[in-house]
Amino acid sequence: ETLILSSSAFDMLLPVPSGVTVAPSGSWRRCSFDRISMGLLLCSVGARAGSHEAVSRIDSGHARVKESVGQCEVHGSSAATVPAGQGGPIATLIGPSVAECCGNCSTSDICDWFNWHPHSSQQGGPPWCQLLRGNATLSPVHNDGFDAGRVTSRPPTCTTAMDCTLAGECVNGSCVCDGWTHGTRCNILNLEPASTTAPGYRNASGYNSWGGASIQDPVTGKWYLFASQIAGKCALLGAWSVLSEGVRLVSTQGPTGPWVFDAVVLPTFAHNIKPFRAPDGTWLIFYIGSPNNSTRRCDNTSAADADLVDTINSMITSEGNAAAAANARFGLDPRGSAQPGASVQPSSHPATEVDPPFPRGHGTAGPIFVASASAVDAPPEDWTIHGPLTDSLNWHSATNPSAVFNPNGTVSLAVSRGWEFAPGQYDKTTVLMQAESWRGPYVNLTDGYAESIHTGEDPDMFRTRRGWHMLNHNTGPGSSVLSYSLDGLQWVVPKQEPNAFNLTVPFDNGTVAEFCQRQRPQIVMASDGMPGWLWSGVMVRDAQGNCPSSDHVSTSPPTWTLAQPIGRKVGIWKL
Repeated sequence: ETLILSSSAFDMLLPVPSGVTVAPSGSWRRCSFDRISMGLLLCSVGARAGSHEAVSRIDSGHARVKESVGQCEVHGSSAATVPAGQGGPIATLIGPSVAECCGNCSTSDICDWFNWHPHSSQQGGPPWCQLLRGNATLSPVHNDGFDAGRVTSRPPTCTTAMDCTLAGECVNGSCVCDGWTHGTRCNILNLEPASTTAPGYRNASGYNSWGGASIQDPVTGKWYLFASQIAGKCALLGAWSVLSEGVRLVSTQGPTGPWVFDAVVLPTFAHNIKPFRAPDGTWLIFYIGSPNNSTRRCDNTSAADADLVDTINSMITSEGNAAAAANARFGLDPRGSAQPGASVQPSSHPATEVDPPFPRGHGTAGPIFVASASAVDAPPEDWTIHGPLTDSLNWHSATNPSAVFNPNGTVSLAVSRGWEFAPGQYDKTTVLMQAESWRGPYVNLTDGYAESIHTGEDPDMFRTRRGWHMLNHNTGPGSSVLSYSLDGLQWVVPKQEPNAFNLTVPFDNGTVAEFCQRQRPQIVMASDGMPGWLWSGVMVRDAQGNCPSSDHVSTSPPTWTLAQPIGRKVGIWKL
């Protein structure tokens, strides 16, 4: 006995989780969108009334599952296995039917087979779907309900620009990309080889850095790089949350350098540096930090430096020590609420009681500030510090600020927030905030964990003429999918799509670097209104090609700030 399962592309939605109320027909909950199919947003935490799935039964040697999103051949009591080194599992989904398992696989660029079972972990549990890449072999399974499926046909790639990641036009069922991306759904950055003479910021004197971005002065034509550098030639791991500082460099040749060091604009502690120019002409640096003015050195292996390493590690490895110290400096209690007589007041609404998971500063080092100046090359003492900017639920749970200046004068802010489910169980998502101007106050647009965007950490949010986009650190040690949105509020976060960038970086001399980590993505826009350069923090491999995992300062691998041009393939771009 086999099943033919069919679903309308305009009615099929993901299953409604337990405890979620089905909204009236045509209405939606705010949520994070998992994927897009034939122009329909499929939502993981809400549903629309009227969804259905028709099932008919026939007799045959195997099943054919047919959806409007693709076709799959399903073999009962079988398991699909991909040989080692030729592909393998790419995702495991909990809850979908066989039809939805087929739909997820057939609409993914990288899925070829799937395994499905009606119970994920124990009898009575939800269905389980494993997506596979590569040519699989079938083997019999004496397990009731265990099926293996192969994608036999895929649907048209697109019906609207939404199916093309808002980075291209849908033409006769296929995506024609705008130029800054490529791929079946225009979801891969069109990265060109990095320059060997101007690859970003790799300090020749031994200073480590971890991300930043360049910005041009329209009057002088000079480019300025603002980056997060670890003071005293200390390493990133084990020292960044105490010794990071904001530095400025200048170039007369281009947006990727070569650079001449100019000044330490923001002394320790300052991290997640992102420069902007506001519509009113003010130069801004969004960042996280709290001033401690540390001036330590880590550039040799003397006994004194060994003691210093132990001191730094003791400051940051004990949960909450760095946060407590910063709270004391700003007159904040452990939850982040302002104490009487505090010199710095919260610029957003005060703390409120929330249900778990709770905002938590584990592994983060807020709060968020913005520095302002009338000139991009203003001396350090002329930069004015504003903040903390975020709500006071937990100052240190909010990091990685990424601002977008809207045509109506408001400022949208994407922020990475840490959450604690239980002791030792944490997650990071993106929360959205908005203010009438860059000065704030910033008000939450997403309340709590459920309404946050599940994109991982390090959000970099930017706008093109088609819509909003976001890069993060979310699919491994150095990669991210390209998320997108029409309005900047409801986001499509791809789950089984290719990465927009990864750890492999070619250079213009023919060499290729495979980094240990690549995080803190930042897009710098080009004059045509499209992304022109990708900046990121990269961690190099050691002499043996390995990636050390120690967070001990003296053994951490070097890090620097890489710039990679984004090219322009021939495509459609509507002005």
